Amino acid sequence: MASILSAGAFGAVCGSSVATSATITQVAYPEMKRHGYSGRLSTATLAAGGTLGILIPPSVPLVIYAILTEQNIAKLFAAAMVPGLLAMAGYLGVVALLCRLRPELAPPGEPAPWAERWQPCGACGPSC
Repeated sequence: MASILSAGAFGAVCGSSVATSATITQVAYPEMKRHGYSGRLSTATLAAGGTLGILIPPSVPLVIYAILTEQNIAKLFAAAMVPGLLAMAGYLGVVALLCRLRPELAPPGEPAPWAERWQPCGACGPSC
């Protein structure tokens, strides 16, 4: 589920499905394998999350489409936001349901202490 959220966030920044898929896969897939996730679930999740790059604005294909058809780019971005967020919510729901029905696909890990969770972002200060 974190890879789908990451793909949505990265897709909103870069606007390209190909770049989103390539980048998120390079980062998330090795970690998913290390934690014992099913290869089928991992690749399907990353592939589905990569499609969010074309939906969530700013999307390069939306800009090209707007220019070619002489449409308002802002209106196209506004129109694409809701389907993009709905797709992301749908992907998250499917992954959550699938993992509840078949827990062997994504075995739960040990919960990390809160100090370790906040350490990568530097939120807990230099003492972490």
